Amino acid sequence: MKNIDIQELSIGTKVYWHDPAGETSGIYEILIMPDIEEMTNEKLEYDDLILLIGDGFGKAEVFISELDILY
Repeated sequence: MKNIDIQELSIGTKVYWHDPAGETSGIYEILIMPDIEEMTNEKLEYDDLILLIGDGFGKAEVFISELDILY
């Protein structure tokens, strides 16, 4: 995994989630993400960014560092 440029992400982007528990890793879609404009005013660390992803069957709140973009 590598750091993802947050500007490459948007709602609907397909990502691969590396579940730290190793139970539900797989292909997901971003459902909710932080507002990029709002983030520039805050001093959030990259690893603190949390996104909501889903696969049509379930949803999970995950750290951005656990994701890879699928192109």
